[in-house]
Amino acid sequence: MSKIKKMVEAKKHFWSGLVIVLAAIVLLVVLLIAVVFNLMPGAAKKTLSSNSWTNTVTTQPVGSGSVSAGIDERAYFDIPAAQQGFDALSLVASPDGQGLAYIMKQNLKETVVLNGKAGVSYDKITFMTFSPDGQRFAYGAKVNNKELVVLDGREGTPYDFILDPHFFTPDSRYFIYKISNGQGETMVINNTCDSRFYSRVFAPFVTSDKSQLVYFAYSKADNQIWRTVINLER
Repeated sequence: MSKIKKMVEAKKHFWSGLVIVLAAIVLLVVLLIAVVFNLMPGAAKKTLSSNSWTNTVTTQPVGSGSVSAGIDERAYFDIPAAQQGFDALSLVASPDGQGLAYIMKQNLKETVVLNGKAGVSYDKITFMTFSPDGQRFAYGAKVNNKELVVLDGREGTPYDFILDPHFFTPDSRYFIYKISNGQGETMVINNTCDSRFYSRVFAPFVTSDKSQLVYFAYSKADNQIWRTVINLER
């Protein structure tokens, strides 16, 4: 065999080998893509012909425990025409997913709409919160340069300021918040204030057995730190 013929044969073998290697690489890539897509949950598979994520249609009810249990989307309630001036960022839901509240802003006033029912209009709504069991609702409001708490639809006493913290106890029985007026600071329980006022109240908390509200406070009048314990009736 001549030298030229040998060179031609060598080139043929080289290009044939290169084609085989490239074909093997392409086949390996295709197999890897197929494996990855087969491992992805049905609800999270992305189609190659679309930029949108597809949901797997299923007849199983929501909450069945299956990964592909589906999504239950439905209209909750229609907003009446008179209530359509609302701030969507103010919307809060109850922990059980059944209650819904938002702030409606109209004519320079703000109103809390709870489960579709509008309450009293105030100068400003300062906070909204549901109880842990979702059965109770409280919010803060400003009117005539005073602040008050509306608890389960009933207004509390107006004070100079409603301060943090304001919270329901874990059993949902009590709503507790700190207030300030000309006398100083103190704690209010279910819109009732019985304890003395201090210059400043620090870090109130409910004990682990949920039986007492405890807080420490500073009294400038006698330059002392006080410890207050309020029994929460069981």
